[in-house]
Amino acid sequence: MAPSEVKRDSVLLVKLSIFNLFSVFLVYNKAKRLHNALIESMKHKQLNSMFRCVPRIRFRRLIIAALIAGLSSCGGIADRSYRLVMPDLPPAWEAILGGAYWRIEWIDDAGIFQTADTPSAANFAVTVVNDAASPVLAYPYWPGRNLPPGDMKPAGAIFPWDVCGGSIELSWRGGIDAVLWRALSCADNAKREAASFNWKQWREAWNDGSFPAAAVRDPWLCDWENIAAKIAASGFDKRRVVVVNYPLLSLSGEVCKDIWYGSSPFDTGTSAAPGEPLLLPIRPQVSVVFSTTGIIRYSATGVLPLSWGP
Repeated sequence: MAPSEVKRDSVLLVKLSIFNLFSVFLVYNKAKRLHNALIESMKHKQLNSMFRCVPRIRFRRLIIAALIAGLSSCGGIADRSYRLVMPDLPPAWEAILGGAYWRIEWIDDAGIFQTADTPSAANFAVTVVNDAASPVLAYPYWPGRNLPPGDMKPAGAIFPWDVCGGSIELSWRGGIDAVLWRALSCADNAKREAASFNWKQWREAWNDGSFPAAAVRDPWLCDWENIAAKIAASGFDKRRVVVVNYPLLSLSGEVCKDIWYGSSPFDTGTSAAPGEPLLLPIRPQVSVVFSTTGIIRYSATGVLPLSWGP
């Protein structure tokens, strides 16, 4: 090959190298702009907390990985498996009932509702869809104590609000959110979708005095099916969150000697005043209370005392 041809090819290689570097630079900047736009979009949709536990340096690693893998795939970040972090049991539950089993309910990365039972929530992980808000519910239960799943109110979380790193952090207050999500998704003629509900505004309302003090102390005193139906029909209004004044069941006898705890993790216990009957709220569904001596299941139609054990 003639020296002039070698020189020409060398110049061409240099130009191609410069062009490739410039292309990578353009792709990087485009990806960064897309990333920033995504952040702003997520903020607009009240989902910016998805990124609250992600270190800023991770963005650079993601961009480098995307450049290596090829941005033309447009596959985005793959769905992840998140470890569930459970809240502590209420002191009375743990002292009287002991450690709980858990029934976990969630929507997986294929959009399919899933249920699993586990004797311990430690290291239990779920995979969820990454492009919409979705609930995780965890019902504590005690198979040896006549307390099956559903008797006690659940802990819960809303993805991505309660994501921190590789974990989803559940809470007893989050159980209200997850139940509300499910009720909104099942409401008839819904004008508001559960996945796009303003969870930021909702959660702030619990702390700014918007809701009645009794509802803040124990949110399970509210009728969430009814509240969800109203929100779905015409939008969120803080005045919809009200405590229901249920009729009371009056019991006398030996039960008046104990402190009875209900299905709500916020319940601090009910006892009878000296010489007075034990008063328990009668809800539409069967209710359960427990003490150190046993369980009472009751409704408007009757009372069923149970001892511990199957």
